[in-house]
This record gives sequence, structure tokens and C-alpha cells, in this order.
Amino acid sequence: DENLIFPKHRFKKFIKDVVLGVLERDEVIMEEINKHLNQESQIVKLDKIFQTIIKSAVYELLYKTKTSSKIIIRVPSISKEISEARTVGFVTL
Repeated sequence: DENLIFPKHRFKKFIKDVVLGVLERDEVIMEEINKHLNQESQIVKLDKIFQTIIKSAVYELLYKTKTSSKIIIRVPSISKEISEARTVGFVTL
């Protein structure tokens, strides 16, 4: 984790904060996600990309409170594009 390299980009600081924040607070984020899931739904059943998107969005909602909710990733709207139909029913925010 300490060896992550972030190339130059105008959003480098924000991206770095989100990535490192998710890594540092993974347990807290997973607890928050699991509080809102029923027994049949488990985030670990989803593909890694979808898990990362959900964790990043939850991190932003919990810890980047100055970020407008209009900017934060809207998981339901993109879930159809990145996941199978059975996964879409899983996401209800």
C-alpha cells in the first residue's frame, strides 16, 4: 500500500485521498455497507471493480462532506453499465 504511485493529474490529490482513505478505513466502510444489506446480499459476491466503486462512494459520503452529493459517484445510475442484471437489483441507495 505504501508503494502506490499516483501520476500527475489535476485531480491527483482528491484521487489519492479517496484511494488511501478507502484503504485506511476499509473495515469501517465495510461495516457501514453491511448495515444496509440484507442477509442474502453480500458485497464480496460482487466483482472487484463494483466493490471499489461502492467503497469509494461510501468513503466520499462519510469523509468528504465538502464534496457535493451531485459529484459523488451515483452507484445506481452506473450499475447497469458495469455489472450484470442480477447485481443491479442488489444496489438500492
